[in-house]
Amino acid sequence: MKQKYNYSLFLILVLFLGRAQSLKVEHRINKDNSVEFFYEKTEYNTHTIILNFGYLNNTSASDKVIKRVSNKTGKLLKIRPIDSQQQIGFNYSVRYYNFAVNPKIDNDFIYILPFEKGQKMQVEPLVNLGVISSNRQFMAKNFKAVSFTSSNAVDIYPARKGVVIEITNSYTPDLSKNFVYHNKMNYITIEHNDGSLARYSGFDKNSMKVSLGQSVYPTITNMGTTAIYDKSMLHRINFYVCYVNTKDGIKLMDLNNYKLLEMVFIDPVFFHKNNNAALDFNALYESDFNEATLFQNFNKRQIRNYKKGKLIN
Repeated sequence: MKQKYNYSLFLILVLFLGRAQSLKVEHRINKDNSVEFFYEKTEYNTHTIILNFGYLNNTSASDKVIKRVSNKTGKLLKIRPIDSQQQIGFNYSVRYYNFAVNPKIDNDFIYILPFEKGQKMQVEPLVNLGVISSNRQFMAKNFKAVSFTSSNAVDIYPARKGVVIEITNSYTPDLSKNFVYHNKMNYITIEHNDGSLARYSGFDKNSMKVSLGQSVYPTITNMGTTAIYDKSMLHRINFYVCYVNTKDGIKLMDLNNYKLLEMVFIDPVFFHKNNNAALDFNALYESDFNEATLFQNFNKRQIRNYKKGKLIN
């Protein structure tokens, strides 16, 4: 029997942009007078690095370099001298952002409903109350977020392959009250290979099964189980997908502060009953998938291991 829940749901989105320093850049002068620049970061999410040279001499290198980096350590660039007998004169500053800025989004991607095949959950809309970022108001564009609701605990799986970049696991629900909205929910944030970010909020803190930096896969990786939301005793997982762009077509070369950024929301297309469509609100959905949908972004080895029933990593 179809269950219908009529709740006005609200969501405040928190995007952590100004955390403690998570990246450092160092340089090395080589014997041939070339200079190499290296980075090291503490977080697993992609960083956009802008290296700005205030002064350059004896080199034809550009005075501004932009790189997106995903690995924890690596080389940013190498600049060479025009006159190899003389050192390069330079000074530089570094600005970075804790995400991919202006990523090339895969708009044709088909998502899988984030619960087990055959499981049903109710879809409800979420209304934006604002986006808070390090005590700054961060512009939200084309806001879109949903809540998947059930009367029972449900295991939650990624809607898309990605890497876990953020986990909050400290909240226990207050079952003495009914809430129109609260943001004290345990959540997991996943970064996809195109630079988009998915947030899943509403886990039982004792059930979360993933770790930072872990690769996760739809229908394969059980991330955890939903928690009871409030006195209503309903279970809820809030979900959205977004990415970060510069405002008004501003070029990355000209980006110098967070006020020039906006958070753009995606209206995901889901696989449902052999059709691909955006979700209808106030409807009951049953999770399903086919191999073509599941194997998006899988490499050949992962597909081969999946078909053999082996561990995917």
